[in-house]
Amino acid sequence: MSSQKTTSKSPKDMQWAIVGNDFDEFIQEYTKSSQQEALFKARVNLTTAKDPGVVKERVLLVSTFRLITIKKVMLSRKSVRQSIPINTLQGLAILTSKGDKNKIIIRITFPDETIDVEAQTRSPMASSLVQSILGVWKAVSYGFPVGMEPMISIPKEYLTEFEEPQPDVCDGILSTYLASCDKAGVSPQLQIVEYFMSSFLSDTRMFDLGDCIGYKEVNKRNVYNKTSPGQLLQIASALRYTDFFNEFVSIGYPINEEAIGAFADMYKRPIVTKAVFVNAGLKSGGAAALSRVIALGQHNLKFLNLSRNPLGDTGLQTLVEALDRGKRVVSSLCFQSCGITAHGIGILMDMLCKPLWMKGMQALDVSENRLRKTGSAHLARFLKNCQLEKLFAKNCDLDTEKIFIAVLENGLGKLQTLDISGNKVDRLSKEELLHKILRTSRTLHTVSLRKITMHKTLLPGVMTAVFENKHQLNLVLDISECGIGENGSKALLNVFQKLKSKGGKPFKTNISSLNLNDNGLGAKGIKNVVDALVDTDIRTLSLDRNYKPGFFSSGKEVGEALEKCIKHWPQLRNFSFDGGDSSQLGKLAYPFLEALAQNTTLTQLSIADNRIGDVGIEILSGLHQENDIYFEEGPEITEDM
Repeated sequence: MSSQKTTSKSPKDMQWAIVGNDFDEFIQEYTKSSQQEALFKARVNLTTAKDPGVVKERVLLVSTFRLITIKKVMLSRKSVRQSIPINTLQGLAILTSKGDKNKIIIRITFPDETIDVEAQTRSPMASSLVQSILGVWKAVSYGFPVGMEPMISIPKEYLTEFEEPQPDVCDGILSTYLASCDKAGVSPQLQIVEYFMSSFLSDTRMFDLGDCIGYKEVNKRNVYNKTSPGQLLQIASALRYTDFFNEFVSIGYPINEEAIGAFADMYKRPIVTKAVFVNAGLKSGGAAALSRVIALGQHNLKFLNLSRNPLGDTGLQTLVEALDRGKRVVSSLCFQSCGITAHGIGILMDMLCKPLWMKGMQALDVSENRLRKTGSAHLARFLKNCQLEKLFAKNCDLDTEKIFIAVLENGLGKLQTLDISGNKVDRLSKEELLHKILRTSRTLHTVSLRKITMHKTLLPGVMTAVFENKHQLNLVLDISECGIGENGSKALLNVFQKLKSKGGKPFKTNISSLNLNDNGLGAKGIKNVVDALVDTDIRTLSLDRNYKPGFFSSGKEVGEALEKCIKHWPQLRNFSFDGGDSSQLGKLAYPFLEALAQNTTLTQLSIADNRIGDVGIEILSGLHQENDIYFEEGPEITEDM
């Protein structure tokens, strides 16, 4: 904060600044306790608007953030009579005294008080006072928009030695935060100050409230530092007028309505394009506070995520009305798990079906809300004609048939991401529609079918449809937790054996990444999957938590399958085979790990929680010297090392 410490050059004659040892001790203790610095002090005569015509003798103090008047009371005790934040300054002027031409009046105007200070014309005291006040205001108001400046009427001769502060973005943020704390009477938090400074030094433009206040999640329980809810308002004040941060993120920290409204003021800055309030406890009142700013249409938001907040249909309607009134398209909207029903989805789709939104929307997340048939029909209205690139509708009790038909009627548009995890594809008609989407899309990049039961025909049909797509998709496909099991792995092996007979090596699948985690494959199922996929162009494979050692199973098939991945699958770049509480490789991993020494193509390997022991760690430590493989190491491996 050096920019505030040199607001003026000290004049040689400082007799006017001698206020007495007793006052000096009081000032030193007072400023130290409030983390301020005394920039100006003097004994003065003054009058106030609240007590006009009454001349009072006071010690006047200008600190880092405040203008303070001090009076000596009974038994030589000192009393602060006024303490006014300088960032509320409205005017600073020098007036000619009516009774004496050699005297001037320094008028200092605030919203609730005006103080007139008597001084000698062109005196060092007068120059030092106005320079101190002006310098402090310029430092603590860095970034304030045009129109908030005070009215300044100071003759040039009083500013000849004035060195205007040159605060940078960091100084402005810190000054505003500290001044706001001072105004509210709360102690600044070192954690917050350090966060602002580190953000500036690392040029991190995303503001993360959790990192700022020291919030973290431990074992799914929220752990906070001593930051009080009142600190949120002071943080919001620091963010309000800065153009440094362009994103705001808060995940898991409860924010009251007043703080929501304060943070929302940040979105009036054109540079801010992303707002995330996830699991922040927003209800209809919080939605209303946010909506008041959005409705003005002054924001430039492109991404708004309010997931895991109990908004309900009422809160959603408030936001939708504000978004519609503001006539500024937020191209990505996330309302995952917000307690929204079919009625609320209908309100949202009424807005999104308007031409402005139909053309501008790029991503929509309505996951984990109970859409059912009626809500699915509302969503389908939008999907038929939109230009959406990403749709997340997982665990919605979705009528997938309506959604698939709408997507196909749109000619698949620009759709790149489709996540319908946890919904039902339980009839042949639905399967055929999904297969048609996968077979004909030109743009799909990511498809998640997680937690969708893979029937006898669904899994082979999905793989065949992707293979038959002629547009080189390079698809990221998630079919984890689908209950594939050993039987499903056989079906997968059969379909790939048939498909491979039509192509060469490596066999082109149109899949770049395949997630088969948590499918209960077992030892034989893992072998079937590897036999099916080896020699394909798939570059990333995840088989986490699929092997469970059994009394009647030696696990030999698992070891052989993993070794085959390493030795005979040169296209494989990223491989994950994490274990779990009941899914561990142990000694079965040793041949697989030793085979890595001859592998020159694998770049990333994750085998966390597999109890590979000291021998496994010793093998891995040798590989680090010979291979360029990045290991994702779980807690168990880290402890062994």
